[in-house]
Formats: sequence, C-alpha cells, structure tokens
Amino acid sequence: MTERKRDFTDEIIEWEEKNKLFEKGSVRGFDFYSYLRRELVNTAVNSKNGVKTDPFESKGQKDTGLKLFFKLLKKSEKPPVKNVDLLILCHPRRQKAGDVYESVFTDFLENHFENSLTLERLFDDHSHYEPAKTKHLCYTDRLTLRSYVKRLLAKNLRPSEYEAIKAEVRAIMEEPMRSFEKEHGVDLKRKTYYERAVILYYFYLSRKKDYEKFLDEVKPKLVAEVVSKSVDAMLINELCHERGIKVVELQHSLLGPIARYPKGITEKQSPDYYLSYSDYWSEYQSYPIKDENVFSCGSPYFERQVMKYKKPAAGHSDVKKVLFISGAAYGEALSKVACDLKKLGETQGTKIEVIYKLHPDEFGSWREKYPLLVENNVNVIDSRDVSIYEFFNDADAQVGVFSTALYEGIAFDLDTYILNISFAAEFIDFCHDGYGTLINSGQELYDALTNEKPAGAKLSGSALSEKFWKQNAEQNIVERLKMILASN
Repeated sequence: MTERKRDFTDEIIEWEEKNKLFEKGSVRGFDFYSYLRRELVNTAVNSKNGVKTDPFESKGQKDTGLKLFFKLLKKSEKPPVKNVDLLILCHPRRQKAGDVYESVFTDFLENHFENSLTLERLFDDHSHYEPAKTKHLCYTDRLTLRSYVKRLLAKNLRPSEYEAIKAEVRAIMEEPMRSFEKEHGVDLKRKTYYERAVILYYFYLSRKKDYEKFLDEVKPKLVAEVVSKSVDAMLINELCHERGIKVVELQHSLLGPIARYPKGITEKQSPDYYLSYSDYWSEYQSYPIKDENVFSCGSPYFERQVMKYKKPAAGHSDVKKVLFISGAAYGEALSKVACDLKKLGETQGTKIEVIYKLHPDEFGSWREKYPLLVENNVNVIDSRDVSIYEFFNDADAQVGVFSTALYEGIAFDLDTYILNISFAAEFIDFCHDGYGTLINSGQELYDALTNEKPAGAKLSGSALSEKFWKQNAEQNIVERLKMILASN
C-alpha cells in the first residue's frame, strides 16, 4: 500500500495532539472526550464537506415518555447462562434469514463456542429484529431505561450539579474547539457537544453499575464485539480491562476517519485486539491498539454472500448496468450524477440501466431529499428485503463515494468509479493506486463507461478481491479467538 496522502483527518489528529485532549478530556472520572470522539470527528468532517446530517442527533427514535418506558421494560439483561467462555456484543442491525433474523457479523461464533452468550443493545428505533436466530441472548433495554430515568432525575432534581458538570466540560473544550472552528471554517456544534457530554456522564454512572453487576454475574473469559465505539461497548471494554478480561473487535465496515488515531494513544475504552478484513485494512486503520494485536482474518458474512450470489458471467448484453451505492451524507450529489448518466444514455442512444441503491438511513426520506431520482424515473432500491449482492452479480460497474459496499462489489469484478467530492477523501488513494477511477460529473462517468479502457497494471478479479478480503475468514477468526482464550 502506497503512503497515504494527507487529508482533513490529519488536521483533526494534530489538533487532538496539540491540545492533549485524550489526557485532559475527563471530568469526575468520566473520559468524555473518548466517549464523544466518534461524534465529534464525524461532525467536523461533515461540516467541512457541507453535509447537513448531524452525528449528535438520535436516529429513528419515535417512541417517548410512557410508551418508551413500557417498551424498554419488556427485555432484560438477565443472562440465560453464566460463567461463559465467550461474551458476544452483537450488532443490532439483523438480517432476515428464513423465518428468523440473524446477527450476520457474530451469530456464526455460537457454532464454535457452545458456552457463549450474546448481549444485544438497542437499534436506532429502540427496537430489535425478532425472532432472533441467536440461541443464548439477553438485552440492554432495561439498563438503557434506568440510565434515561437517572439522567432526567439529575437534570430536574439536581440542576446545579448538572450545569456544573457541563461547565467543567466547557472549560476544557471551549478554547480548543473555537480555535479549530476558526482555523478550518467548520462548526463543531459546541453547545450540543457540551449537552451531550453531561448526558453521557449520567448514562455512564448508571450503566457502569449495571454492567459491573452483569459482568460479575456472567464472568466471561473473553469478549468479542463489533461497533466498539458505541457507548455500551466502550463502557464494557473499560470494565473488562479492570477485570483482566480480554476484548476482541471484529471489523464490520469501512470506518473512515473515526478509525484513525494519533500514534501512541491508548484508551481503556478500546478493545485489546482487532481482527481486520485483510492486511490492507490492518495497515490503513490506526486504532489505539498495539500493532502486534492486530490480525488479518477476513469477513465470514462477505464470503457467505459471495458464495450465495456470485454466478458465472452471463452472455454479452448491449445494456450496461450501473449500480450507484448511496449514503445520507453524500446522496444529494451522487443522485445528480445518476440522473445525468441516465439522461446522457437516453440522448446519446446508449443503453445504460441505472440502479440506485439507498442506504437504510435514506429509506424514509429520499423522495424529498433527492427529487431528481423521482423526476427522472430512476430505479431506486429502498428495501431491506433485497440484498445488494443481487445487484453486484447483475451489474457491470459500481459508483459511490464512501462505502464498504464498494470493496464488496470488487469481488464481483465490477469496475469502480468514485465521485470526486471532498467526502471521498478515503478513496482518493484507492483510485491513485489503480483500483478505481475518479469522476467529477455524470459526463465524465458516461465517457469512462463508453470509451475503451486503457491497459493498466492494477490487480483484477480474484487477486484484487483477496487484497481487501482475506480468505477462510470464519476459520481464521475462530482460531484466533481460541488462541487468545487459551492465553488468558
């Protein structure tokens, strides 16, 4: 992998180092800077790129008040098994597998660790996908409810304490945030940040007691997780470190700026080990984890999907099928390119079929946000019931800005095009290394699709796929977890 070119994330990292935020970002025993770093970095990047999406806003949480109270009472953290070899912190975004919903990133571990337990946190709308395939399962719902109640009680019954904590956070962050905003022309949403920090302080106090009790009851020998930067995972990691319990994170997506940290930083909220998709990712990401504890293992879910959907190439077709992979942060710009490509195909007499695959976060609002897709009658996919792998298998090319799916499409031998907007910074090196092509407009995309491609030295087919996805992933992960378990 060639040396990565400098981008805006490097400016954030330098700012963190200069102001010693990992050291100073703590009040009353709560490391608020670490717990809020994901949202702060995403806020900075979004503001720099003119993206309106607010990382501090909760998504899809429709239920409030008594309705939410009784909803969260239904599921308990009471474990069905104890003294387990492996505690699994799963991703709540399950997928339909027959009559049940599967946690695609971690359910396979139950087949290899019979003495295991899965803990599932709430999804965006305070719900779960049910019935679940997972056998030994418990939930964070009541822990979350208790922390909501305790935070509200503190705000209303101890307002002076509440405001004092907020003032302590402000005293640490105000000058660094102001200077960063001024230097880079961004809005870090300081007022929202301070409010969120004090909210998390009370969540931390409440959930810490509950998770201490939970861990001491379950007594796991090892923890495996995905999404290690969720509040619950970070808190559990912190408590596991106090108890000498090792934590392993399985890579589940392209993490982007939030996965890059200053060198030499350690966090008690981070896992001890990281199992990446391949050497490419092990080198690219810089989590605060020792280099010797990062291992390339692959993705079992990816391998299963490729095996299920990839079919032998069909005969030649005079229709070029182009798959656009959208995202809430850049969908407006990408949808315009999709519409321009469709119109160029129609006016130039070229048979081009445009397929626009939405991210789940866009399902409910795309017609209002991207009216051009409606006006131009673009084929928009806005359902969880259809796998993106079906479109990979049928497409000739893929177009996007920032998505793990772009790496997945490579396994289906798709030509990859990246819209060259500021949000695509993570893919600039990818294109410069010859794995994709940067385009600036629908016209450039049309020209690239319809002109003969020059011969190049880039990898292709299975060799390119294996660069990003190590083979035999399930075996690799299980063997690595067993080795770590045996070393405890």
